[in-house]
Amino acid sequence: AAKVIDEVSTWEHCAWEAYYDGEIFVDADAYRFLDHPDMLPALKSYMRRTRQPVKHLAEKIRREHISMEKMHMVFENTEYRDQKMQEIREKFPGLAFSHATTFNMEINSSDAGKGKGLVALGKILGISREEIMACGDAANDWDMLQMAGFPVVMGNADEETKKLAAFVTKSNEEDGVAYAVEQYVLR
Repeated sequence: AAKVIDEVSTWEHCAWEAYYDGEIFVDADAYRFLDHPDMLPALKSYMRRTRQPVKHLAEKIRREHISMEKMHMVFENTEYRDQKMQEIREKFPGLAFSHATTFNMEINSSDAGKGKGLVALGKILGISREEIMACGDAANDWDMLQMAGFPVVMGNADEETKKLAAFVTKSNEEDGVAYAVEQYVLR
């Protein structure tokens, strides 16, 4: 994590965030809220409410040996994000990189992931992979959709994500998850 933080801290036109202890932390000394043209007002408001400023966050993570749940980045420019995502993938092949929007990048351990988590939960609950339905709408859901027995994709998802679907449901705004549950789980 420290090496990744060192790398991304030199990048321009973006900001990094650390997820740990169930919260989202930003460096109070260096963080600035970034505004990408694709950000919806509700997301901007949510982001401003949920970030916890910490002085010298990178030093705190090193000093306290904090195990981050996830590292998240927000970019001002999608092309710059794509360029940096390719560069960091090459430098850190043992990590998993994904995105849910045109302005973010998620960095996780390659041992983590929604798909692995879903299958592990299924084992605990005695539900086979073939019996699991997963709903997703973006590239950060691909591993989960590929591991689920019945992948459902939201109607507002991009075309690449829709290719993974056994069923394309209604959009997020139309309660697509509830619709899929009604159609395939509660019948």
